Amino acid sequence: VREALNRAVNRDELGKAFAPRRDPLYVSHFNEQRPAWDPTWQSRFNDMYGYNPEKAKQLLAEAGYNASNPLEIDMYSGQLTYIASGPDILDSMAGYFKAVGVKTNMLQNDPGTQQTQERAYKFKNLMRLQSIGSNLLDGLLIWNTRGNGGAAAGYYTPDLWAMRDELNKVMDPDKQVPHLKKIGEWGFTNYWDIPLWYVP
Repeated sequence: VREALNRAVNRDELGKAFAPRRDPLYVSHFNEQRPAWDPTWQSRFNDMYGYNPEKAKQLLAEAGYNASNPLEIDMYSGQLTYIASGPDILDSMAGYFKAVGVKTNMLQNDPGTQQTQERAYKFKNLMRLQSIGSNLLDGLLIWNTRGNGGAAAGYYTPDLWAMRDELNKVMDPDKQVPHLKKIGEWGFTNYWDIPLWYVP
């Protein structure tokens, strides 16, 4: 399903409208300015993440979703002031998802209400735009693992949590890099987000 959502988004079209400088695509908070960057992610990106709505429909069908049983996701667009054109980008993405048969619910909650509902586990499939300038460790905790409680984003998987536990045992930044690369590769091949572009 995560691959299908990635395949549904026309990043070239979206980028021409909202990133006219053609800022480079990024892989979560991993990017080429970070020590754990793997340059093969960029060369493999189109094969794995490239726009292909027919492939997206096929993947959703294989996961059991169809016209009579559509995938349903909530998309939070409330107060996206920290991302330039955030509401318009999210609205465009909802259009891409609808085109492959996904049912989207646009949420306009205020941040306090939204956070309360998230902490109460109200949402089964929630999507929001995120932007972060943190180091890789903080970014991983905040955006890519759901196991720490609170209002963390991302999703919880035992594999990812185990890799994070191993990373946490290493204090030397240079020795952390192989662990971060392993985590980054896991995230890339498991479609842990829907990458757009990186703006320094």
